[in-house]
Amino acid sequence: GAKLLPGPYIWLIEKRAAPMNQAIAALTSDRVKIVDVHGFNGLVIPDVAATYSSDWFHPNDVGYQNWTTAFLSQLQLGDPR
Repeated sequence: GAKLLPGPYIWLIEKRAAPMNQAIAALTSDRVKIVDVHGFNGLVIPDVAATYSSDWFHPNDVGYQNWTTAFLSQLQLGDPR
């Protein structure tokens, strides 16, 4: 995660965000897809630090490619009728 904050704060933020992320994930339906780009980064590249830009907050090219892959993995392209 971001190096702007010491590790314990990152852990606290992650812990506090977990219930919110679960509530957001519960909104998934046939018409609404929720894409977990945060979790997806760790699944694709175990060294998540490799996905951040120099500010350690925004994604770099690899991170944005992972986001794209995460979104595309959730699309169901078919007959639009």
